Amino acid sequence: MRDDKFIHRTFFIVFFFSIFCSFNFLPFISAEVQPVIGVFIIAYGTIQILLNLKLSSSSFSIVIFLFFLAPSFVIGILTKASNGITIFFYLIGPAVFCYFYKYFGFLQKKHLVIILTIFFIVSIIQAISPDSINGIINPIFEKIIKRGRLGFYGGGRGVGVLYSEPAHAAKYIFLLSALLITMIISPKLFLDINTHYNRKNIFLVFMLVVCVFLNKSASLYATYLILLFFYLFFYFLSANVNRLLSFFIIAPMLLFAVYVFILFGGYNFLPERLSGIMNSFLEVRKDFSLNDLQYFGSIRIISVIAGYAGAFIEPLGVGLGNGGDEIFQIMEKVGFNTNAISFLTSQDVEFLKPNAYGAQISLDAGVLGFVIVMSFTIYLLSKINTATKTHCFFSSLLALSIFQILFFSTTTVTAPWMTLALSLFALKRLKR
Repeated sequence: MRDDKFIHRTFFIVFFFSIFCSFNFLPFISAEVQPVIGVFIIAYGTIQILLNLKLSSSSFSIVIFLFFLAPSFVIGILTKASNGITIFFYLIGPAVFCYFYKYFGFLQKKHLVIILTIFFIVSIIQAISPDSINGIINPIFEKIIKRGRLGFYGGGRGVGVLYSEPAHAAKYIFLLSALLITMIISPKLFLDINTHYNRKNIFLVFMLVVCVFLNKSASLYATYLILLFFYLFFYFLSANVNRLLSFFIIAPMLLFAVYVFILFGGYNFLPERLSGIMNSFLEVRKDFSLNDLQYFGSIRIISVIAGYAGAFIEPLGVGLGNGGDEIFQIMEKVGFNTNAISFLTSQDVEFLKPNAYGAQISLDAGVLGFVIVMSFTIYLLSKINTATKTHCFFSSLLALSIFQILFFSTTTVTAPWMTLALSLFALKRLKR
């Protein structure tokens, strides 16, 4: 890899601000996640294209993406001129992906150590900070991180680190997990090729486990479980005699263990957030309605369903930037009762975005948006490789990042795009 001093100097800056993207850089806007570094990546990429007068495959994909968004962009600015800026929000994720897919090889172990140490220290401080101190610090802290705070968030929720809530921090804790695993199993993917399993790695794992424990996010636990599911699926998909025998032995044992676990109420010993979700399911399973989805992810799941449904209810789309206003009508048409959803009735909610990048695109851009999202998904799935255990791991990361982009990530959250870049970068390098 060419030793480019400029890239070396800038990589960590981009890496740092792509992870810590909840600082209130622009206090005059309401967005809680503000990855302003994405704007610089877009500007840098545009300048490179203009100077070289040629498009790379990733740049060409973004041009096609913009072409598909053009009709909804026009509808959006005709409704309200300020909607035009929404196009930049949609470009931040792809821009972050393009940057890291190209430059992830410059990641060094010290970069990961610095970021993980910050997570660890801030998590500890938030966890042990007394209420008397929190009451003084939090009004100031909330000006730096919108809705950010010291202390636990209550209701079984843990610490949010340098993010507006634990669920946001969970996405980046998982990203750090993926990077740490990659450093251990495939160190030669990066410049720091002498990274081996040693005591320093053990301490990094310890810090990460502490961050996971203090975060207490049900979404984080679920993400690890989904990753495990994808890994096992890809591992057994590449069938050979040993893997098939393992599957037929392990699968019945796991199913029986889950049955016994539920039968004897073992879920009550799970972290509070997970046990709460399980109890909610048991309470509503006999008389389940659409509105009961709120017990399994607040408004998140409902907003995603409404987002994708919006592509077919409004085939031309509601217009770029208009989705947050129109989603309530879409929810009613789908069959949700907005007066029975506690999140909407307990607070004054006038604007609501679907909690998934793909769902937002589908709602704003209609069928064209849905088509581009599905085409992108199919292309990425074609990159899956199950040749070895290492390939299975990165393929499971790839599938998970697709899942997050489709179902569980707001427009400006960078974590799934960085995970996507990591998985494709690794799969590409492993071919060599």
